[in-house]
Amino acid sequence: MKERSIADSTAAELAADLLRAGARVSLVATGHSMTPALRGGDRLTIEPLRAAPRVGDILACEIEGRLVVHRMVAHRAGQIEVRGDVAPASDPLLPVESALGTVACVERSSQRVRLGPRCERVCLAWLSRHGLLRSAARWRHEIGSVLFGGAFRLTLRMFTSSVGGAQK
Repeated sequence: MKERSIADSTAAELAADLLRAGARVSLVATGHSMTPALRGGDRLTIEPLRAAPRVGDILACEIEGRLVVHRMVAHRAGQIEVRGDVAPASDPLLPVESALGTVACVERSSQRVRLGPRCERVCLAWLSRHGLLRSAARWRHEIGSVLFGGAFRLTLRMFTSSVGGAQK
């Protein structure tokens, strides 16, 4: 099947209509709020919702006229709370009907990405809801900069200097 690119708002409207009609949709992810589970450029296969969404599911939801793919982190009284794994806050509470589909498959660089077992997705939802995934991502970035940035180069320079100095 030939792929076609459609302007973002038109593609979102079309995808939402197709999901409401019970069709499977394939989209390319943009943004970084679901990193590392989903990354910009990943191809997402979204299945229409056939049962009540569950905490931990990655859902395609209609939010203020946009199609947003975020993880469901909580539900209460006919409403759901969704949030990007590394987003600073949850999206506004939504009626369950705003959830149009669930991410069934993720492909990255032509390789299928495993979404993890149910218990893992529930744990990720809890961590996301409490902002801990965002903190972990920030911590990983900062530690990585220290380990593989200046400190690593300084250690490498000291090592090569001492090795070179020992040969003289």
